This record gives sequence, C-alpha cells and structure tokens, in this order.
Amino acid sequence: MQSWLATTGAITAITAVVVIIAGCVLPYVRYTEASPGDSQTASVFNGGFPGAWGNVPEPVLVIMFALAASVLIIAWPNRTARAFASGALVVMGAQTFMLFVGYAAAAAGSGVLQSGSFVGLFGSFLLFVGGAISAASLLTRPSEGSPASS
Repeated sequence: MQSWLATTGAITAITAVVVIIAGCVLPYVRYTEASPGDSQTASVFNGGFPGAWGNVPEPVLVIMFALAASVLIIAWPNRTARAFASGALVVMGAQTFMLFVGYAAAAAGSGVLQSGSFVGLFGSFLLFVGGAISAASLLTRPSEGSPASS
C-alpha cells in the first residue's frame, strides 16, 4: 500500500513540472531597449539573441529528472528510493527557484518583468513542496508486511 502523502507529493511535483515548462516558454522580461536583430521579449527557451541557448539545458534536465523522480515515488514503494527521489525533488525545486530569481534579478535592471518570471518561481516552489510532502511520507510508519516496509 503506497502512502497517500508520497502519491500527493509526486502528483504535486508533476504539476510543478507543467508549470515550470510554462515558466520557461513564457517571456520573463520585456526589454525597454533591444539591439537590432534581438527580440524585445526573452524567455528561457527563447533567449532573444544569438547564443542564448546555453540557458536551456538546466531547466530541461530539471524537468526530465523531476518527472523521473515523481514516477519513481509513485511506482516503487521502496522507502529508500522514495527518500532519494524526494530529496532530489526538494533540491531541484530550490535550485530552480534560484534560477528564476537570477533571471528576474538580471532582467529587472534592463527591462520590465513578465509572466514567465512569476510562473517559473511558482512552479519551482511547487516542486519543492511536492518533494517535501513526499519526504513527509517517510515519517509515517509502514504497516507490517507491506512492500513499503522493505
């Protein structure tokens, strides 16, 4: 019998992944002055200038690993695996939160913040909360003979 806390945390993390994807697609800044050939609005997945693709791998890897950790939490009742996956979700949520804080801080001085900044922050907070909820499931005592007790 899988813990309802673990399942709730994993579903929250999967929801967070969708929100993080939206935060990466939506523009996080509208520059007041853009150079010729550069976009006036920049998002994580569309930096708005040549060479801006260096920012893309980090959130893409977070999205992939967060989905994998969430599926692991739901599909495998092993407490040790759940502990590692929950910890990974918490750490990825905190790291992605700081990623979006960095984008917002860098953009605030040269433009107007847009929805991607706030959506990304909310998604990363959800990812952190999902990992914390899943980790809280480890504080409950498994029933004797359940596969979760192994």
